[in-house]
Amino acid sequence: MNINLARLKEGLPEQKEYLLTYTTGLFQVIDCAHNCYNSADVDWSSFTSNDVKVALEMAMDYLDYDSIYPEDYDIPPNEGNAIHEYLLNVEIIYQIRNAKPEKMYQDLTFF
Repeated sequence: MNINLARLKEGLPEQKEYLLTYTTGLFQVIDCAHNCYNSADVDWSSFTSNDVKVALEMAMDYLDYDSIYPEDYDIPPNEGNAIHEYLLNVEIIYQIRNAKPEKMYQDLTFF
């Protein structure tokens, strides 16, 4: 399976404004909080204290879907929350890897 990144990028929708404020460090913090159990496994130079502060604020504002009713909100719950974006992307990547599309379509080029 081949993915032409240039064609993929052309087809992507324009990013929402809140996504433009996210930093790589913010997602490094979220990834460490999600996956690291030992502080020795953390690359402490990959994020700043401000990234940690923003991630903590987003964690405090995160709403679990089991405890909310989406119809009670004008804006979808967790929209703009980097933790929510991270978890959605991790789930999508997991599903793609488990589908093993590279074995089903080795000669196919996407995008």
